[in-house]
Amino acid sequence: MKSTVIKVLLSILLCYMIFAAVNESFSVPLIILSVIPPSLGLPLILMILTGSSVNSAVCCSLIAVSGIAVNAAVIITGELNQFFKGKIELTVFIIHKYARRCIPCLFAISGTTIAGTLPFLFIRSGSNSLITTLSAVIATGVTVSFVTSFTLIPSIMVLINSYKGVKYE
Repeated sequence: MKSTVIKVLLSILLCYMIFAAVNESFSVPLIILSVIPPSLGLPLILMILTGSSVNSAVCCSLIAVSGIAVNAAVIITGELNQFFKGKIELTVFIIHKYARRCIPCLFAISGTTIAGTLPFLFIRSGSNSLITTLSAVIATGVTVSFVTSFTLIPSIMVLINSYKGVKYE
């Protein structure tokens, strides 16, 4: 188990290095990867509370959730990065309005995934409990990634840009 955790952390570090190279920034990859802990945390907490076991299939669904979460974060971070370039004074309303432009794309990613897992959540048979668990992990993780992508990422970007000297009204 310890070697698996180390491998996951190394893969996240590799993702950070790739995002840093693509964005030519050290802070943007941290913003993008900040959606992973909440997106994986809630499904794991729910699994612990319900007494479900964490096996290799559940770990695969967690990897899928982290990929979808990063995808949503890349979309909104890219949009907001273009918006922040060259801006000296911004209002929070303008930032929120600009972030709302990403909603159709974020909803397409998250909504279709959640809608695809909903039928499997209602399967009530002893032999299909693994499928129900996997669907619950994916549905909760993607829901949290949608919320954090729309709320957490713009907030972090405002904080980082205010540290860089961008003024907000």
